This record gives sequence, structure tokens and C-alpha cells, in this order.
Amino acid sequence: MPGERKMYQLADERALEVRVHPLRLRLLDQWLAAEADWDRSWVEVAGCSDDLLRLTPSQAAAMAQEIWTVVQRYRDAGPDTDDATAERVVWLQQLVPVRRELPL
Repeated sequence: MPGERKMYQLADERALEVRVHPLRLRLLDQWLAAEADWDRSWVEVAGCSDDLLRLTPSQAAAMAQEIWTVVQRYRDAGPDTDDATAERVVWLQQLVPVRRELPL
């Protein structure tokens, strides 16, 4: 995560995020529709979670980097090649500041 990004990079990232967001929602919808077809061990670990934190921008950046480091460590390690239960997993992460009441 670069500390300083140029405006065009931010605009490109924003455009990509706008295009990818519906795909993430579709992926979650597909999971919910097919969940009953999966092994119980996958159903128990799959899902979404959220929390409301009060952080500074630097704390949010540090947290995001720490989580990204963990995700990359698991990606690089890969599964035990002898484990037949291994599946591809999509990790979705969103960190968004909110000033108003949450739209829940």
C-alpha cells in the first residue's frame, strides 16, 4: 500500500472499485444460493462479518496492511497438496469510513 498516490491512480482505483463492487455482491449471492450443496465444514467457515471501529487514517492503513500480510501468507503457503478438502477461496475486504448513521 503506497503512502502517496497520484490523483490519476486514485481515479483509476475508484473506477475499478465501482465496476468490481457488483461482482462481489454477485459472488456472495451465488454462495448463498449454493451453500446447501457444500460440505458442512465449508459452510461453517464461510460468511461475512463486520465491526464498527473508531480509527485514525494511519491506524486504518496499518490494520489493512496487517490483514493483507496475513492473506498473502496464506496465499503463498497454499494448501496441503494431499488435502482433498482444499478449495479456491475468495477473500473480500472493505474498509470504509462513515460519518452518518449506518444505513442498516
